[in-house]
Amino acid sequence: MSEEQDAIDELKNTALAARLPWRDSWRAPLGHMMTWLARFSARTNLVGNHTPRVVVSEHIVETLVVAAVCERLGLQPRSIVDVGAGAGLEALTLALWAEQAQVTVIEPRRKRSDFIELVADAMGVGKRVTVIRDTVPAWRPPTRFDLATSRATFDPETWLAHGRNLLAPGGVVAVHDAANRALGPNDAQPGEWASSAFMAVPHRPAHRIVGYRQFGP
Repeated sequence: MSEEQDAIDELKNTALAARLPWRDSWRAPLGHMMTWLARFSARTNLVGNHTPRVVVSEHIVETLVVAAVCERLGLQPRSIVDVGAGAGLEALTLALWAEQAQVTVIEPRRKRSDFIELVADAMGVGKRVTVIRDTVPAWRPPTRFDLATSRATFDPETWLAHGRNLLAPGGVVAVHDAANRALGPNDAQPGEWASSAFMAVPHRPAHRIVGYRQFGP
């Protein structure tokens, strides 16, 4: 069995144990993602460590926690934006999870945005993934989104402020946060959010995802 498939087996076990979303149909597209990441990383530094187990533990599991938090908040997004997406691993994984969603990826660096477009096609989600070479807050969205996420681009408070400006009514901002920070499910701008939920990232107790749902239908 390949290193990629071993890592995906571990991902499945982690997802089932932590009650994260999982579908066996994701195995092949995730394998394509990891294969292309290894190929591109030989020429350019897309992520800090592109080995399959690290990609799973530091990127894909965390993205499945974003999906689980959305499910806790009753959100089934039809439009998603990932800001400062880097190699796009979160956006591409969210495209697998939200099968009907249009995913907009904001990434100004050409090599990374080219990689995202190529791998989205290889994974079979290319028709639903749009890559925009720009930055927030300079970029002005033509529409609002059901889910806004950003990983390792802003501090949590700054991203919460930017992210809420991208939301449609009832949408969710996903905040990648440190578990020991003051920003939490009930203490960020009290009264300004309809609901919130949070979840620790499995095997990474210092990290959690907090989701804030905007008022609206």
